[in-house]
Amino acid sequence: MEMPANLTPAYLAAERRYREAQTLEEKLEALEEMLATIPKHKGTDKMQADIKRRISRTKDAILNAKKAGARHRVSYTVRREGAGQVALVGPANAGKSALLRALSGAQPEVADYPFTTRSPQPGMVAWENVNVQVIDLPPFDPELSPPWLAGSIHAADALAVVLSLGSDDLLHEAEDTFGLLRRQNTWLRPGEPPVSHHLEPSAVGRVPLPAPPVPPHEDAPRPKTWSAVVVASKLDAPGAEARLELLTEVCPALPIVAVSAETGAGLDDLKAWLFGLLEKIRVYTKAPGKKPDLSAPFVVPRGATLLDVAEAVHKDFVANLKSARVWGDGTFDGQLVPKDYVVRDGDIIELRA
Repeated sequence: MEMPANLTPAYLAAERRYREAQTLEEKLEALEEMLATIPKHKGTDKMQADIKRRISRTKDAILNAKKAGARHRVSYTVRREGAGQVALVGPANAGKSALLRALSGAQPEVADYPFTTRSPQPGMVAWENVNVQVIDLPPFDPELSPPWLAGSIHAADALAVVLSLGSDDLLHEAEDTFGLLRRQNTWLRPGEPPVSHHLEPSAVGRVPLPAPPVPPHEDAPRPKTWSAVVVASKLDAPGAEARLELLTEVCPALPIVAVSAETGAGLDDLKAWLFGLLEKIRVYTKAPGKKPDLSAPFVVPRGATLLDVAEAVHKDFVANLKSARVWGDGTFDGQLVPKDYVVRDGDIIELRA
């Protein structure tokens, strides 16, 4: 919409302060001044309504921040634990906090008003014999998201984009969410389930994934991409199945896993996907003549070699390794393998120094 020509200098100054504001309180003060100084005539009716809407949302966000104790000093980074870290991202009221509680037993605040989450909230999700750290982050909003949010997203190993099948605005929320990720230079690639499982997603998005920008020259680092899955939450909501079909029309070409934190539907499959997003495998070790401990695997990246496993066990093994035997798929029991052998999920390795 073209801006009316008769906006006053006082309004324009207040609008500039709003754009430059660093806190919610500063944003609210500037918005209220914008409303007070905007010329009151038919040509600004829609602008006035938009300012009032933003004032209401900002007041709600300030109130919720106070309820959550956000005035206290908080850390916006979470120390990585378990096999890796997956961040939950998405719009307000998508069900991220309820999902974290259902998956991990963590107790983030869950409420039916937006912006309940004001700082990173971690939880450990157990899948088989490994743990995945899942981080609930504040919702995406072009005006109210905290400035540190992009950094917390980029610090994660993988992303789960949470969208609500109970929302009438689902399609707009999906488009806004993926648009904000692109503007934050967060480039996605399709996640996969664990290599030992052949899980099918509930659906797959149909919009081509945008490609990261081409580096300016050959020696420049390539943009990072994050393994990602779309979590279609609130599968128990009325009309959820129809909305799931519509979601595929606007969603990038990522796997979509439909779940319900309320009924538990889809949560077991989602736990497997969360580990799969990390693009890692589990390897076990044993001492000669002993049985392996199958409850405590070493977790290494897909494509790791025998030497990578030896280093994970103890750095001295790398220099002193003489031989290794492997039990697992694709080998016969106790097969001697070279140091560059690429390990597989579930391999049992006997290292001899």
